[in-house]
Amino acid sequence: MLAAVELPGGGASCFSPRHGIRVKQNGEQHDFVICFQCYHIRWYPHDKPESAFNPTDSPVDAFNSVLQQAAVPLPAQPK
Repeated sequence: MLAAVELPGGGASCFSPRHGIRVKQNGEQHDFVICFQCYHIRWYPHDKPESAFNPTDSPVDAFNSVLQQAAVPLPAQPK
């Protein structure tokens, strides 16, 4: 079950996702599209929108680190 968490200082309503996670297990695929600017995640099981929830910004450094190690250029951070 996915649950919302407290937003650090509120959130914008931009949804400009810069991160995503694809999970495949037992023949099922789930995509999570993440915007840390407005603290919003959209969940797509089987390529269909299911629900949305709000993360904190705590994993952003870990996500960026993985992308940088894979030589994926990061976009400029919003001001």
